[in-house]
Amino acid sequence: MNKSFNNELDLFKISIIDGNTYISERLKNDIVSTGLTGLDFIPATNLIVEN
Repeated sequence: MNKSFNNELDLFKISIIDGNTYISERLKNDIVSTGLTGLDFIPATNLIVEN
């Protein structure tokens, strides 16, 4: 990800090759605070953000 990536996005996919759906920490916190269940959050260790 480079500096043109919109870091205001709360939910995004990268491509067909990477089938994961990514969410922001902000969205994760909102989901947890509302008590929604049935989701597993796994920290993304494969994303690199260039400044």
